[in-house]
Amino acid sequence: MKKILMFVILLGACLNVFAQPPTPVKWRVSARMISPTEGIVTLRATLQSGWHLYGMEIPAGGPKATSIEFAKSDGIEFTGALKPSENPVSVLDPQFSINVTWWERSVTFSRPFRKTGDVSSLAVSITYMGCNDQTCTPPRTEKFDVRINPYRDKTAR
Repeated sequence: MKKILMFVILLGACLNVFAQPPTPVKWRVSARMISPTEGIVTLRATLQSGWHLYGMEIPAGGPKATSIEFAKSDGIEFTGALKPSENPVSVLDPQFSINVTWWERSVTFSRPFRKTGDVSSLAVSITYMGCNDQTCTPPRTEKFDVRINPYRDKTAR
C-alpha cells in the first residue's frame, strides 16, 4: 500500500513538472475600417484574477516589458501611436525589487491606420510576461494575422 501511495505521489509530481505553463493573459485582436480609407486596429488583453501584465517601459533588471509590433505591410500606413485604454499603475514589484508598471484585469490598445493599397489583413506580434504574487510566466510571443473588416456605410441604408 505504501509503495502504491508513493508511486501516485511521484507520478503527480512528474506530471506537474511537464504541465503547460499557465496562460493568465488572453488576447483578442481586431481591425475595422471607420471610413473607406481609415481604420483602427484594437488589441485587448484580459487577465485572470490576481495576475498582471507588465507595462511597455520597464527598467533594466526587471521583467520583460510588453511590446506590440506591426509587421511591415504593403498597403498600410499607421497614422498615430499605439495607445492603451488606461495608464498602467506604477508599483514596487516584490519579485524584482524595482518600480515597474502594469495593468490588472484588462487593457485595450488601439492604433489608427490608413489603407494606401489593396490589403485585407495585417500582422501583429505581441511579446509579454504575466505575473501574480507567487510566480511569473516565461516571456511569450503571440502572433496574429488580423483580417481588416471592411467599411460599412451606416448612412447608406
